Amino acid sequence: MIRVVHLMGVQNGWAICLRVENLTRALAEHVEAKAVSFRQVRESGLPDGDFVHVHGLQIIRLVSDALSAVSCPWGFEVISHRSLKDIRKYEITRSLMARAACCWVKNKRLAPEVAQLVSGEPIYVPNGVDTALFRPRPVRIGWVGNRKNVAHAEYKGLPMLDDAISRLNDARLAGRLRFQFIDAPGSYPHIVTQAELVPYYQSLDLYVSMSIAEGCSNTINEAVSCGVPVVATKVGIVPEFIADGANVIGVERNVDSLVNGILKAVAGRTDSVRVMDAYDWVSPAVADAYLTEYRNAIAEATA
Repeated sequence: MIRVVHLMGVQNGWAICLRVENLTRALAEHVEAKAVSFRQVRESGLPDGDFVHVHGLQIIRLVSDALSAVSCPWGFEVISHRSLKDIRKYEITRSLMARAACCWVKNKRLAPEVAQLVSGEPIYVPNGVDTALFRPRPVRIGWVGNRKNVAHAEYKGLPMLDDAISRLNDARLAGRLRFQFIDAPGSYPHIVTQAELVPYYQSLDLYVSMSIAEGCSNTINEAVSCGVPVVATKVGIVPEFIADGANVIGVERNVDSLVNGILKAVAGRTDSVRVMDAYDWVSPAVADAYLTEYRNAIAEATA
């Protein structure tokens, strides 16, 4: 178990504290972590550890005496361009930066400037995010019609929508995105008013219509007017909306085509979720990048 001291400045506030908290949790099997502020170090010195992780350039000059005398390796992070603006004012900071065992940057564009000030190559580590916590809410898919009238529901394609959503829920898109069906407010014989429908449409991520035929569908018109993406069979006004550049996807009247249309409609959301996998605190790109440098620095210092 590696003992890591996380050295923070109170002026960094909650963002640094959360970063330390997430990193501590991600490396709990390998690292025994202790977090201290620069004021604690000034008063009581650095706690014993195998590695000192300094969170932010500005902290270096505030604890320069402790870092100059520390017996274990240490490294620091460059978090923003702001911290580099006045770095050349402080000779002690530049001197200590050159002596650090390693340096991490949170932005690739910071690396060239930082490389001129350190002995080794800066290591890019994405800013982590807890994807178990910061995840999309269920995609809200809507349909308007009389569910209790079986003939009407069949004509409008509601069973296909039910099947498609069940299939998507079963697949769960690698467990990262869920789908949720929402009925229109009210039920027959209650007539849903236009005033009731407006907030309903506005609450949706996607509206679906799988009708056999349509003249000029009220519900598609209303959904499009509310800015809701639509997946629909290419009937009635749908081809016109597609040609006019409305956010409407035309599909064939079968479940496979509907599933593909829904996935296409929410592709931006699914792509974003996939991209963020690399930024998860428990991913090799984040937590392992820190752990590797801890181990390398300790091994070199004890060789």
